[in-house]
Amino acid sequence: MKPTEIQRDWPALADRRADRLAWPSPVLFALALFSMAFGWIQTEQQNLLDRVGSQQAWLRNARVDLAKGYLHVFLSATPESPFDRREGLALLDQASRALAAALAEAPASPAGKPAEADPATQKLTAYTETMRQFRETLAGVGDGIAGNPRLQTELRIRFFELERQAQALDNLIAANLGERMRTFGRYYGWLLGTMACALLGIGWVAYRAKRGRDRVEAGLRLWARAFDQADFGLAIADATDDSFLAVNPKFAAERGYAPEDLIGQPIAKVYPPEVWPQIQRLLPQLDRNGHGMFETEHIDRDGRRFPVMIDITVTKDADGKPLRRVAYALNISERKAAERALRLSEARFQDIAKASADWIWEVDADWRFRYVSDSIQDQLDYRADEMLGASFFDLLAGDAAGPRETLAEIAEHGLPFRDLEYTIRNRQDQHRQVLANGVPIRGDDGSVLGYRGLTRDITEKRQAERHLLVNQERLQLALLASEDGLWDWDIVEGGAYVTHRYREMTGYRPDSTMPYFDFFLQGVLAEDRERVQAAFNAHFAGETQDVDIDYRLANSAGPTQWLRVKGRVVERTIDGKPLRMVGVMSDVSTQKDAEALLLRQTGELARRNAELERFNRAMVGRELEMIRLKQEVNELSARLGEAPPYRTDFIHRGGAVGGASGDA
Repeated sequence: MKPTEIQRDWPALADRRADRLAWPSPVLFALALFSMAFGWIQTEQQNLLDRVGSQQAWLRNARVDLAKGYLHVFLSATPESPFDRREGLALLDQASRALAAALAEAPASPAGKPAEADPATQKLTAYTETMRQFRETLAGVGDGIAGNPRLQTELRIRFFELERQAQALDNLIAANLGERMRTFGRYYGWLLGTMACALLGIGWVAYRAKRGRDRVEAGLRLWARAFDQADFGLAIADATDDSFLAVNPKFAAERGYAPEDLIGQPIAKVYPPEVWPQIQRLLPQLDRNGHGMFETEHIDRDGRRFPVMIDITVTKDADGKPLRRVAYALNISERKAAERALRLSEARFQDIAKASADWIWEVDADWRFRYVSDSIQDQLDYRADEMLGASFFDLLAGDAAGPRETLAEIAEHGLPFRDLEYTIRNRQDQHRQVLANGVPIRGDDGSVLGYRGLTRDITEKRQAERHLLVNQERLQLALLASEDGLWDWDIVEGGAYVTHRYREMTGYRPDSTMPYFDFFLQGVLAEDRERVQAAFNAHFAGETQDVDIDYRLANSAGPTQWLRVKGRVVERTIDGKPLRMVGVMSDVSTQKDAEALLLRQTGELARRNAELERFNRAMVGRELEMIRLKQEVNELSARLGEAPPYRTDFIHRGGAVGGASGDA
């Protein structure tokens, strides 16, 4: 039968696999016969093992009872002995019964002779008789054994002779057992040889007849194994009524069924209702062509839809009539999800490329552009399509030897590069400073096929950095001229940046482990510390625009050193907590000394003014008193009718002092 016929008629042939593989009746008869022979040999062997094992057990029990009985009888005559003569004789009787049981278990000889003819049985019989005599001797001597050394020696010799005979008997039984087992082994060999010859003969006779049938069965087994174990869905449908003839476990499990649930069911069961009419229109075309592949949707038992790729092969009879459709059904849900993810990733990449100020690029091994994002037009005024095929090095400005050699060395070793800074030209031949990052594109063999990366225009950044550097230099010069110290305090981390002048005034070191503000407060004189702390707290709380306060430096050698700190919080959190504060510090000791001198001079002037005022008040009082006295003298003179001796007309009549005018 041809392979195509095997595939075509597989469902029917699969149902008859057991009949095809049936063995001929002569083989079954031979197997039954040999099985019976094996069973008989095995049974006989097991019986032998059981009897010999039992015989050895009885013999060993007899030896133990003999030894114990001998000791009881032999030592019972000793004064205050714990051994008992009657118990010893009983043990000897028990040993005799054990020997009788061992004789009863004696197996037949391999040659079929009676057990009495076996050497081991003969020795066992003689041993039994010897032990019986030994027992009678022990019973006859009575208690006289204790005082008879000769009799003791004779009994010891007989006991040890019995032990030697027992050991020899045990060895002989074991040797006989080995010989009989080897005999059974020969039986097994003869039987196996006979069986092998018989089977070879039967096999050779049946070989020619079974050869073709075995090939068919091998093909069926191979197809059935592949069908059942395939990691993708396989189904066979009847082309006449569109029903399932067979489905593999994978096909059924993907749709939530067991294989037997789908066999005999219409294939429309696995298609959504709106999809089935399309499949019905497609099937006749597949039957005419014999093969077809298409994508569609299937539905599982719970109504969940999933995409599948179907590959159908149609088998036909000799007249070309379609018989069966063998379908390969691959669940492509993961592939569809990957395609959607890829489209989403591409869209995301395009959006990022459009929104990014950087321009994204890809070059081949010769550094010629294969892709450039549209952002290049914003930076260099080139359209993206203009750059395709152009060399990466054509954009370099000035002497391009340095960047070219650097990139060539990087590409030679297949290394990524990061923050590579160089100068390029735009369409107007203006120089632009850029920063580039790139990673190698590798082939399956690990070779570098090109590079992919992005470039950022940092011209404005570099210009801002230069301006910042200039401003910083100007600030340093201004601070140097003013002899002020600059400080920049990171309130969260606790550290601070300070200038050299600040360090000179306070002794603060940037690498100090002590938080900056703790160091600052530590340098404030104790009498001023609370006032300084309150000023900073008020500013942190937003109560003041800035901090502007003078304080005295603690532990300063020599005259008191006055410092003035001015600062302002320049960065806060959303809820107003301070993050960063900057300011300046000035040494105002000279100013404070001048203010103190001025204060002292002002006090001295006030004191002198007070003294002068007191003197003036004293002089004026004396003059007023003299005028009053002159007025009184003038008044007395007037009463006496004499002319006033003093002139007082210069005094205002409404004044505090009155009197007549007259010459002195």
